[in-house]
Order: sequence, then C-alpha cells, then structure tokens
Amino acid sequence: MFNWFSGQTLYDAYLYQLFNLFYASMPIVVYAVFDEEYSSSFLDKAPQAYKQGMLGTFNLFISYKIITSKKVPFSPERYFGSDGCL
Repeated sequence: MFNWFSGQTLYDAYLYQLFNLFYASMPIVVYAVFDEEYSSSFLDKAPQAYKQGMLGTFNLFISYKIITSKKVPFSPERYFGSDGCL
C-alpha cells in the first residue's frame, strides 16, 4: 500500500509481515495443533490405530510429495514453452 502523494509506503514492511503471520497463518497452525482424529483415551485403549496411519497413508503421502516436487520445476516450460509464451 502506497501513500497517495508519494512513492513512500504507508506502513513499514514488518507490519505487513506481522499481519500475514498472525492473522493469516496462525489460525491454521492453531487448528492443526489442536485437531485430533481420535481422542487420547481411545488411543490408549487401541494402539493399533497408530499403525494404520504409519503404514498406509504416510508412505503414499511422502511418495506423492516427492513426485510432485520433481514435476513442479518443469511445469512452466511444459505449459508455456521454452520461449515463455502461450
């Protein structure tokens, strides 16, 4: 955001970063920290619930992320061509 009469910014850059940190990302982080699929009493009674996540979905998740990270750097060239035009 710029001041109307000059090219000087209205607020300092660190205020924008604080806004992004506290009002945009912190609610997501807080939700992720306190989100529970199962209650702690259920997990105390049934420890096999831990294996379900470790064996099936975690390996699939990691392999998907590795494949995606290999594809992403080459996507712009694939879609736009080597000259950068559509």
